[in-house]
Amino acid sequence: MKTTRLEAFSDGVMAILITIMVLELKAPHDPTPASLAGMWPTFFAYVLSFVIIAIYWVNHHYLIHLVDRVDAAILWANMNMLFWISLIPWATVYLGDLVIDWMTVNGSIGCGARRPARRGSGRKAFARTR
Repeated sequence: MKTTRLEAFSDGVMAILITIMVLELKAPHDPTPASLAGMWPTFFAYVLSFVIIAIYWVNHHYLIHLVDRVDAAILWANMNMLFWISLIPWATVYLGDLVIDWMTVNGSIGCGARRPARRGSGRKAFARTR
């Protein structure tokens, strides 16, 4: 089989992944620069993931042009690669949410108010178990 179908399918999957990632970007509810600045972790995660997908796409493009014919082994290897790349949108949302949650807990964003500690957490709880 020629490489054109494999290349077209892979291009389509990567385009869909980028579309899914950009659809996860939500506009802030407040039309202020401070509200937009508070979204930097989400936007940074998107840019980082976009660059990762772009690197995979460019390398895939060059690699496919070195191949004359595609066999079953190449098809399955390509599907394996696409599977792992398809997890990038999930990792993007997770990374953006994780950074925002961490910053909220540490008082880096918002009003500076920290989330109250759970009962039994921290050093005292560790000292009691010893």
